[in-house]
Amino acid sequence: MQSGDELHAIVIRNSEILTQDAADGVSWLDGQRHLLQEFDAINQHTIALSGDLIHSTIE
Repeated sequence: MQSGDELHAIVIRNSEILTQDAADGVSWLDGQRHLLQEFDAINQHTIALSGDLIHSTIE
C-alpha cells in the first residue's frame, strides 16, 4: 500500500509461528541478562538503554 511518498506493508503472520518466535526472543533475551546492570537486586530489574548493534556472531 502506498500513501504519497510512503510505502506501507501489512503482514499477516501465522499465530502459532508468532507465538513461538516471541517465546524464542524472550529466551534469548534471558540469556543476555548477565550483560545488563541490575538496579533492583530483588526483582532483577535493569535499566533499558537504546543503542545500535554493531556486530553479531549469531547467525
